[in-house]
Amino acid sequence: MKRYVLLGVAGVAVLATGIAIAEDRHGRQGAGQRPGLQMFATLDADGDGKITKAEMAEHQEAQFAEHDLDGDGSISKEELVAAMAGKMQARMEQMADRMLEKQDANGDGVINPGEMTGNRMADMFDRMDADGDGAISIEEMASHDGERGGRFGGEHNGGEMGGHSGMKHNH
Repeated sequence: MKRYVLLGVAGVAVLATGIAIAEDRHGRQGAGQRPGLQMFATLDADGDGKITKAEMAEHQEAQFAEHDLDGDGSISKEELVAAMAGKMQARMEQMADRMLEKQDANGDGVINPGEMTGNRMADMFDRMDADGDGAISIEEMASHDGERGGRFGGEHNGGEMGGHSGMKHNH
């Protein structure tokens, strides 16, 4: 029985380590440190510059306990979902904070319509309006879409701009 618990602890620790490394690679946690170095610092509990088997086991046990919400010695699907939802919630909050930093021009903690459509939208419009006629044609949109990797349709809509393949829109 103890062997199965240790195997489970090891599995959860590997999962948690992988999540932490993936988060760092995407700049969501531990900014400024490479993933391996961040994980090393986490595992090196006594800060002596070395990771022992005891430190690894202690980390694994802590990770398991963190996910075993009801303390029954096992991690259910519901507990895994709760752990993942908590991590997603934290990421969404970080994204919202970054949006507020970028968009909240007057610093009041909320984004109003004027802040959303400010210079950023005008700059984007000007970049997309390649011929400078004050309107964005479907060709200009498609060209800009290709430069940005399919964000406005392109590869995400089977190569069609909003389902209007081959249609030309002039304003």
